[in-house]
Amino acid sequence: MRKLRRLSMLMTTLFVMSLLSVQKTQAEEPEYIGPIDIPSITSYVERDGWSYDPETKTLTLAGVNIDAWTKYYSYTENPSHEKARAGDMFELQPGTTVIVKEGTVNNLVAKYGGDTFVCRSEGDPITIKGGGTLNLQNDEIAIYSQVDMNFENVTINMTEADIFAMLYPGANKVNKDLVLTFDHCHLNIDNCTGGIFNYGTCGRGSEINAALNSMAENDMKTASLVIRDSYVKMKVKLDEGNERNHNAILVRNGFLEIENSTLDLNSYHEAIGVWKTYKTGDAEENLIRLKDVKLPEGVEISSDVITAEKAFIKAETFVAKGEKLKLSFDKKGGFDMGAGALFNNGKKALTMTWLRDPFEVKKEDPKEDPKEEKKEEPKEEKKEDPKEEQPQNPPSDTDKETAISIEEMTNTILTADTDKDDIKGSRFSALCLKAKGGKKKITLTWKKVKDADGYIIFGSKCGKKMKQIAKVTGNKYVAKKLKKGTYYKYTVLAVKGQEVLETAKTVHCITEGGKKGNPLKLSCKKSKFSIKKGKTAKIKASVKTKKKVNYHTAKFRYESSDVSIATVTKKGKVKAVAAGSCNIYVYAQNGLFKKVKITVK
Repeated sequence: MRKLRRLSMLMTTLFVMSLLSVQKTQAEEPEYIGPIDIPSITSYVERDGWSYDPETKTLTLAGVNIDAWTKYYSYTENPSHEKARAGDMFELQPGTTVIVKEGTVNNLVAKYGGDTFVCRSEGDPITIKGGGTLNLQNDEIAIYSQVDMNFENVTINMTEADIFAMLYPGANKVNKDLVLTFDHCHLNIDNCTGGIFNYGTCGRGSEINAALNSMAENDMKTASLVIRDSYVKMKVKLDEGNERNHNAILVRNGFLEIENSTLDLNSYHEAIGVWKTYKTGDAEENLIRLKDVKLPEGVEISSDVITAEKAFIKAETFVAKGEKLKLSFDKKGGFDMGAGALFNNGKKALTMTWLRDPFEVKKEDPKEDPKEEKKEEPKEEKKEDPKEEQPQNPPSDTDKETAISIEEMTNTILTADTDKDDIKGSRFSALCLKAKGGKKKITLTWKKVKDADGYIIFGSKCGKKMKQIAKVTGNKYVAKKLKKGTYYKYTVLAVKGQEVLETAKTVHCITEGGKKGNPLKLSCKKSKFSIKKGKTAKIKASVKTKKKVNYHTAKFRYESSDVSIATVTKKGKVKAVAAGSCNIYVYAQNGLFKKVKITVK
């Protein structure tokens, strides 16, 4: 009997441990809740990651993960909705303010016919702001509205989905011109079947004919788009069997205004199409308004005014350099949005030129003198120890002739093997990023970069691809709800507007609670060297630890603050290049560092 009891206790213990193991594995993934029934809420409510105040119409998102249609409502005050499946994630009232809390990442999944943010009634504008990040996944429309919508200082990522945004006053005959505005935003819309569509009340073929025939004021409302101080990247794919236009930006009966922004657009049909229907005698206006905007190389704006029997249409679009946009219509009118054509006069589809790779840059041949290369390289090889590593030369300020966009650097980080290699263009001395492990958290600190207006943090478990996790204005960030005794890796971008000023070296750090630890103290035998030009010196560093450290990078890494004065190899060998002084940064994988002053005589 005793043996049976012991065996039973052992089996029970193993079963409980297996459950705990499963729970720990599940905890690594974000915990998703169901959609929130906003219209049913009558008093202030706050839950994990979100809150809503019906009096002020304020919805706050602070790191919430929502999966509509795969779960029941996560919150509703309507008993009949408790077990109902929701199509729309957030059905917003006119005048609502959505605060995406700064530094938070919010994952919003609305599959199988659901929209993310939707407003289907007339009223005051909706504002979505706050400095945080929205990761969207939709089977239908992410943003659908019949009121003005303003996005301010938010990052939006959307991949493999349907339409990103649509303004459509024509759906319920809203008696108001509408404007969708993106101000200080970062949009990355990848592999969607539609970009930003602004329909106006003359948005579809039958409505166009009706408007031309009646010229009623209610049939002539516009829906326009304004982009200010923002970065917009879109890749719009072809959805086989779907007859909608696959455009990045399509404004039907409205205007497009772009100010101090960068647009990187890649679409199956025309990248940008803008047109407007006028009543006869109306004053002409520029439908595409550009302020401080750089066009892609080889691209220009071309426009024509086309008159019809009772109205005329002014169309503008991006077309390839050297080509002109020419459209002609019968005096009888008749305008339809046919598949594969921006305009169709009933006889022939007229497709405008569209761009597949608008930012493709041609590489110019180098102009260096090949004789000088032959003279210099063999001499360097004879002087260097063939077993010695090459100097670790970070990019200097003079190398930064072309600004790197946030989007370009983000793509580099997301695809880089940050477990083995440093991110191209990164420097340790620029930010001196440091990571300190705690109980299920890691604290990141760095020095501020001149002129930077914000910092973007990327991170993940070691062994996995990095992803963007936060955007802050200060020089500190705490990653929470981490797994104990686990190694994580991070990097930080210092940014100004939509450009990257500096990229930090990747740091690796382990949380408390495991058998492994982090470097605790770094020291160098000598803190300064005085070397003659052409001579070398060796830096000897040591590190103190309490627990064994798994080194994901070299135990010590080195970087020169000025390679024109002194270079340093992976093994800490310093070579004097020219007279002057500089610092050699010696740093561990978690960012602990020491500066060694080098004076070259």
